[in-house]
Amino acid sequence: MDIKSLKVTVSGRLMELRRSLHFSTTKMRENLKVSATTYNRYERGKMLPGFPALYFAAEKLGISLDWLVCGKGPVYYKEKEKKDSLQNLISGSSEEEIKNFLEHMNRIPLLRHEILACFYKFMEDHKELVSPQ
Repeated sequence: MDIKSLKVTVSGRLMELRRSLHFSTTKMRENLKVSATTYNRYERGKMLPGFPALYFAAEKLGISLDWLVCGKGPVYYKEKEKKDSLQNLISGSSEEEIKNFLEHMNRIPLLRHEILACFYKFMEDHKELVSPQ
C-alpha cells in the first residue's frame, strides 16, 4: 500500500469511528487535540495523524492503533481485553464453573445474547479455527 492509499484508508476509518461515536468533527478533533484544519485534512485523506493525535486516540478514546492504521483486530482495546479475559476464564475453568456459567446463561437472556454475539464474532474472525476439517 502506498502513502496516498494509506491516507485514504485511515481517513475512512476516522470518519467511520467519529460517526459510530456520534461525535461532531469539533468533538473528535478536540479529543485528538488537533486544529480544525488538521482534522479536516485527516478526514479528507490529505494528511496522516501524527503521533500525538494517535496517542490521544488510543488513550482518550480507547481506539486500537492496529485497527486505525492497519485495519487489524478490534476497534477498541477493551474488546481485545474482553476477548482475552474470556479466553482465560474458559481455559482455566473447572466443570463446576462451567456448569454455573451455563445455569446463569439459561436464566439470564441478556447474558445468553451477549455470549452468542461474542461467539458469532469469534467464528467470523477465526474461520480457520472453527471450520469443519
